[in-house]
Amino acid sequence: MFDENKPKIKLQKDQTQKVLEIIVLICVIFCFIYPAIYYSALPKQVPMHFNYKGEVNSYGGKDSLFVLAIIGALTSFALFKLNQYPHIFNYPIKITKENAEKQYKESVKMITYMNVLIAILFVITSYQIVNIALNNGNQFGIWSEYLIYTIVATLTFWPLIFVLLKVFRRN
Repeated sequence: MFDENKPKIKLQKDQTQKVLEIIVLICVIFCFIYPAIYYSALPKQVPMHFNYKGEVNSYGGKDSLFVLAIIGALTSFALFKLNQYPHIFNYPIKITKENAEKQYKESVKMITYMNVLIAILFVITSYQIVNIALNNGNQFGIWSEYLIYTIVATLTFWPLIFVLLKVFRRN
């Protein structure tokens, strides 16, 4: 399954990666703290699913907000740990001792950015669920819908563009 011939090297984190990891941590903490702050004010049932128009079409117990936060934390942690083993990633080119560090750094950077975007999606979702539940609204705000669409589009297309631009760049 894994190419045993790929070099295993320890990468040093640059300042940008450290800052992005802190942003992910803040997002994860927010997903736990924000619902906890308003927990006693929340109704027993809170919105848990939305249709394509952003309207609530399913409810769940208010404890499910913490399940959402746990899923977000596990996802962020898994991506964080995955970044520690770039030699197990799939690459569109052969990894050699000469190109390993560059390829590993670029792929780790991509996973880190994806982790930030996914963490932001969890923040938006937690924030909106709590606010909709408290205000008895029934729809995501227009700003969050566009932000979610932008993040999903970015998560979908950016890795492909990233790989095409970075991996095949001739130096």
